[in-house]
Amino acid sequence: MSELVKCFHCSTIAPISDMYERIAHPGYQKPFPESEMYHCEECSSEIIRCDFCRSEFHSSQLTTGINLQACPECMEELIRCSECDELVQEDETEEFLDGRVCQSCAQDIRNNLTYLHPYNYKPDPIFHSMSKELCQPYYGWELEIDRTEEIDNWESKEDHAIEIHNQSNGSELSEYEKFAYIKKDGSLKHGMEIVSHPCTYAYHTQQMGLKYILEECDRLGYSSHDVGTCGLHIHISRTAFGTRPGEEELNIAKLLLFFETNWNNIVKFSRRSQQSITEYCDRYGLKEGEKPRELLEKAKQSGRFFAVNLKNTETVEIRIFRGTLKIETFTACLQFTHLITELVSSLKVQEVLDLTWTDLINVASEKGYNEFVAYSKSKNLE
Repeated sequence: MSELVKCFHCSTIAPISDMYERIAHPGYQKPFPESEMYHCEECSSEIIRCDFCRSEFHSSQLTTGINLQACPECMEELIRCSECDELVQEDETEEFLDGRVCQSCAQDIRNNLTYLHPYNYKPDPIFHSMSKELCQPYYGWELEIDRTEEIDNWESKEDHAIEIHNQSNGSELSEYEKFAYIKKDGSLKHGMEIVSHPCTYAYHTQQMGLKYILEECDRLGYSSHDVGTCGLHIHISRTAFGTRPGEEELNIAKLLLFFETNWNNIVKFSRRSQQSITEYCDRYGLKEGEKPRELLEKAKQSGRFFAVNLKNTETVEIRIFRGTLKIETFTACLQFTHLITELVSSLKVQEVLDLTWTDLINVASEKGYNEFVAYSKSKNLE
């Protein structure tokens, strides 16, 4: 009498001569037990080979991709491409946005990535801070760069944007626009605008690699200060000015007061020409007897081309600084912004009115803001 065996899937018992033996590829790491070595004729139409180990399984046991199917063991080393949904070895994928993509999709993405965006491009912000920082203000900067002449024919502005992007973020797909992105700017003749994602002051100065970004712009033939039309704008998260009812507006009003009472020193520090200030970043003007709240309301009703722009819902924008590719000057502007944000949020209105540039230098010295101190002294702002 012929030996009886059981179908591994439907459990039908039949003579071994009427059954089919399952194929287990030599590379399969878990040999089928004796009780799962056979399948019946009725189940044969649903027996499929795993595309990775080539062993046979019932279709219900396989995970299906676009063109490939995998057994449970192989799936332990596979993932789905987040773009095409195909099954692929994890070590053959690249990180992109919130998932991983296969090599084919990675190349397609690279071929279609845009590095020089329209002026209105605004991706979702990515916030960066040091590992143990708590409740620190976030700052984002916009740096305009330009050239005095057009780029050579064999180079394009897009090529330069790619090089600046890679210096700012890295060249891996997972690093695309992780820290900064680049936009066109109609106010510039042959240039572009580099925009950072929000970072804490410590992250900007310790992790961002600002020095190398500025050096790359210079290497490619761009300028910021010397062309005379470029600005450095620094955005401050509104939460830096307080989260309790009325606190944010009061502290922003104190910021406006400081700019009004220290305007001449701020102009010197900014390196802006009077024409540029009038056109892009003028003061609001403090009238005699005008109260902080009244100054704030006037600013809120004005346009965005002021030294302190309040038109953004999530940030306060400091627009006064002239552009620069010097890391010391760039850092001094960040330090000024960080310093004055902290001071107006901690001092009373009268204390802000009494605040002098010498006071700023003294506090900056205590905090180790050496670039701000040195730059202020170079402009005779003591």
